[in-house]
Amino acid sequence: MTSAVYLGSGGILHRALIFMLKLGWKSRFRLPVLIVVAFVALDISMQLEIALEHENGTEHHAHFK
Repeated sequence: MTSAVYLGSGGILHRALIFMLKLGWKSRFRLPVLIVVAFVALDISMQLEIALEHENGTEHHAHFK
Protein backbone atom coordinates (compact mmCIF):
# COMPACT_ATOMS: atom_id res chain seq x y z
CA MET A 1 0.00 0.00 0.00
CA THR A 2 2.57 2.58 -1.06
CA SER A 3 -0.15 4.74 -2.67
CA ALA A 4 -1.56 5.47 0.78
CA VAL A 5 1.76 7.03 1.78
CA TYR A 6 1.74 9.45 -1.17
CA LEU A 7 -1.97 10.21 -1.55
CA GLY A 8 -3.43 9.88 1.92
CA SER A 9 -4.11 12.74 4.27
CA GLY A 10 -0.69 13.84 5.46
CA GLY A 11 1.10 12.01 2.64
CA ILE A 12 3.95 13.49 0.63
CA LEU A 13 1.83 14.65 -2.33
CA HIS A 14 -0.90 15.94 -0.04
CA ARG A 15 1.54 18.08 1.95
CA ALA A 16 3.23 19.33 -1.25
CA LEU A 17 -0.14 20.26 -2.76
CA ILE A 18 -1.25 22.09 0.38
CA PHE A 19 2.08 23.95 0.52
CA MET A 20 1.80 25.04 -3.14
CA LEU A 21 -1.81 26.13 -2.72
CA LYS A 22 -1.00 28.19 0.38
CA LEU A 23 2.02 29.77 -1.33
CA GLY A 24 -0.08 30.66 -4.38
CA TRP A 25 -2.81 32.15 -2.22
CA LYS A 26 -0.33 34.29 -0.25
CA SER A 27 1.32 35.65 -3.41
CA ARG A 28 -1.87 36.23 -5.40
CA PHE A 29 -1.24 40.00 -5.48
CA ARG A 30 2.52 40.21 -5.17
CA LEU A 31 3.49 37.94 -8.07
CA PRO A 32 1.32 39.58 -10.77
CA VAL A 33 2.55 43.03 -9.72
CA LEU A 34 6.18 41.90 -9.99
CA ILE A 35 5.53 40.41 -13.44
CA VAL A 36 3.87 43.62 -14.68
CA VAL A 37 6.71 45.77 -13.33
CA ALA A 38 9.30 43.53 -15.03
CA PHE A 39 7.49 43.70 -18.39
CA VAL A 40 7.13 47.49 -18.14
CA ALA A 41 10.83 47.89 -17.30
CA LEU A 42 11.86 45.67 -20.22
CA ASP A 43 9.52 47.49 -22.60
CA ILE A 44 10.92 50.91 -21.65
CA SER A 45 14.51 49.77 -22.17
CA MET A 46 13.64 48.24 -25.54
CA GLN A 47 11.88 51.43 -26.65
CA LEU A 48 14.92 53.51 -25.69
CA GLU A 49 17.22 51.28 -27.72
CA ILE A 50 14.94 51.36 -30.77
CA ALA A 51 14.55 55.13 -30.53
CA LEU A 52 18.33 55.59 -30.46
CA GLU A 53 18.80 53.39 -33.52
CA HIS A 54 16.18 55.27 -35.55
CA GLU A 55 17.36 58.66 -34.38
CA ASN A 56 20.97 58.17 -35.47
CA GLY A 57 20.19 56.30 -38.68
CA THR A 58 23.14 54.00 -38.10
CA GLU A 59 23.57 50.62 -36.47
CA HIS A 60 25.07 52.06 -33.31
CA HIS A 61 24.02 50.15 -30.20
CA ALA A 62 24.07 52.05 -26.94
CA HIS A 63 23.61 50.09 -23.74
CA PHE A 64 22.32 51.83 -20.66
CA LYS A 65 22.70 50.06 -17.34
